[in-house]
Amino acid sequence: MAEVDLPLPRLGETMEEGRIVTWLKQPGDRFKRGEILLEVETDKTVVEVPALQDGVMVRHLAAEADMIPVDAPIARIEVASAPAASAAPKQAAKPVATVPAPAPQATPSPSNGGLRASPRARRLARDRGVDLAALTGSGRNGRISGDDVLATGATKDALAASAIQVATIAGTIQVREWPAIGQRRGDAFLIHGLFADAESYTLLARRLAKGGLRVLAIDLPGHGGSDATGTTLDQLVDTTATALRALAVGPLRLIGHSLGAMIAAKIAAEGEVALDHLLLLAPAGLGKEIDASFIDGMIAADSTADLAGQLAKLDGGALSPSYLQELLARIQSRRPMLRALADSINEGGAQRYSIIADLEGVKVPVTAIFGLEDRVIPWQHAAQLPAHAAVHFVKNAGHMPHWAAPNLAADLLLRRH
Repeated sequence: MAEVDLPLPRLGETMEEGRIVTWLKQPGDRFKRGEILLEVETDKTVVEVPALQDGVMVRHLAAEADMIPVDAPIARIEVASAPAASAAPKQAAKPVATVPAPAPQATPSPSNGGLRASPRARRLARDRGVDLAALTGSGRNGRISGDDVLATGATKDALAASAIQVATIAGTIQVREWPAIGQRRGDAFLIHGLFADAESYTLLARRLAKGGLRVLAIDLPGHGGSDATGTTLDQLVDTTATALRALAVGPLRLIGHSLGAMIAAKIAAEGEVALDHLLLLAPAGLGKEIDASFIDGMIAADSTADLAGQLAKLDGGALSPSYLQELLARIQSRRPMLRALADSINEGGAQRYSIIADLEGVKVPVTAIFGLEDRVIPWQHAAQLPAHAAVHFVKNAGHMPHWAAPNLAADLLLRRH
């Protein structure tokens, strides 16, 4: 038996920290693999954290109601072997292993004086600098909701994003904006991948904003809050470029993930927008191979369980039931458009387009980040990047390397200035 630290796992794509709700295993308690050790409140829900192997709880390193950064040690445990326990952050974040606990969401803790507030309310209060104790909850038994926080109109923390609507010939595009904190050092424009939206960049956007960048993140046609249509790569490039030119001030940092990386590369190659840096995250367009079953499964999903099964391939962590339900509704309402778009960029289970020639002509610094456990697009496609591109590989990361290593992505964009 060996004693090891149990770190707080990342339980969602935007999670930077979590609040300990309840310790279910006390010092001296034995536990079996799969038993719940504690409940953690994230910015979306309350999640149960299971044990990944048999062991003994030695001592707690964090108390109930404490707010703890991701990966910080929260307990000392005794297990059969240290390596298995060290895998806890990644495995504990799998959707299949984390189940929302409805009752503890409203359970008051000793340190908050019986304050009852939803996870969304707590997140909004932190973002906006609102004192929850000063609010009167409109929910059941006086529970404070997110709407109660929004009703205060307080916006002390500029890390909260606002939505901007941009009119294009394809329809209205929504762009999320995170204002720069302190002296503005420039703009960053972020383009998400297939099935995602601007909010998938929340963690990275907040860190860039703290570094002095004004951050703009687009909802592509057929995604998020945009009602614009787009069923081909060229249409997405044109619409994105329209929104970029309308809002961003160059030279800017241009960032794209997966499909968004293809769009970013083509915009950069056109040379019509003044750029400072091009960052590609798990980019598509560098090879033929792709997990077409992921794309087909997402489009055909009929339940949140279907979605969770496909999203597990991203290795990005657990997502709340409410988020999955919202995503399912969006996909189902736009299924024909998404199907047409997917068919236009992939053919016969392989990628149809290449961005290799586009990147050869890009004059600004190009950086790419790959996860070495990417199950959607092989990281080996990095070998096709031009010689002037810098490449970084992230261990224990899948198709969302900016979720696993947000500091790396932020530092690469900020360090040059």
